[in-house]
Amino acid sequence: MLLSIAGFITLMSAILFVAHVRVNPVEPVSAAFIGMASAAIALIPILRGQHRDMVAVLQFAMIGTVLHLVTQVALATGMFLTHAVTPRGPFLMWLLAEYWISLICLVWQLRRILLSITPVAKAGQ
Repeated sequence: MLLSIAGFITLMSAILFVAHVRVNPVEPVSAAFIGMASAAIALIPILRGQHRDMVAVLQFAMIGTVLHLVTQVALATGMFLTHAVTPRGPFLMWLLAEYWISLICLVWQLRRILLSITPVAKAGQ
């Protein structure tokens, strides 16, 4: 999951470079770091909870997605406050693109975990 987030940001940076668009390398790298860190933190509740009922697993998955959002906002705010990036312009677009890519990867991973735990989902009913 983390490699797919970094790969997406790298691919988009390469496409913009080929199109002769000037990209500050700090912005996509910072956005990728924020996305990977928030996605890794969001997986903690579902991996720590060894519950076998579907309701508990779904609650941990919801907690994970909320943690993803809160961590994303906290890390982006930290980058703004340390003046590593400017809170306007292209960084916000990189951050927005990275947020949705990391959220899609996170939901995909949570879905895989849910399908591996619940026997009803395995049967296809």
